[in-house]
Amino acid sequence: FWLGLSRGTIKDYATVYHLFRVVSVILIGILAFGLSIGPLLLAKRPISKSRGATYLSYFTSLGAGFMFVEIGILQKGSLLFGNPSLTVALTLGSIIFFTGIGSLVSNWSFERGLTFRLVALLVVAYIIALVVALNPILYAIIDWPLAGKTLVLSLLIAPGALLMGHLFPQGLALARREDPSLIPWAWAVNGAM
Repeated sequence: FWLGLSRGTIKDYATVYHLFRVVSVILIGILAFGLSIGPLLLAKRPISKSRGATYLSYFTSLGAGFMFVEIGILQKGSLLFGNPSLTVALTLGSIIFFTGIGSLVSNWSFERGLTFRLVALLVVAYIIALVVALNPILYAIIDWPLAGKTLVLSLLIAPGALLMGHLFPQGLALARREDPSLIPWAWAVNGAM
């Protein structure tokens, strides 16, 4: 696709449709980001000292990283289930469930010594392990019944989602201590991503 685009040799409808989807996603992303950051740039009072940009970068990165992990799992999961709607429902349901649990226990975990750095390192390790192990696991269970495949996919999602669920609420708590006016912007940039 990208090679054909660079050469200007797009001729079939499927490629034109794919180009339309790519351009649409880019435009929607720019619009969402502009609508969430634009008012911040036009504000009369700067949001915070130098740390405001750091927090907004954190929440932007968190939202983008979450989406990349989610999309990767959705693509691989679609091979497992063969039905895009079922894949989206099961994958997003598992991710939301386990990130919610991670968010719920994040205060408890951080009070007992868990740190942002350790969570970030564990998320990176999880992603590397997932990249290495996901294909062999999915091919091994492809003939299993739906309930078994759903259980395995949920168990594969659980560790990373639990960890990722810690990062947003704890980041909000830090931002709130620094400058409470950062909270709506943190939600906006994270949601835009």
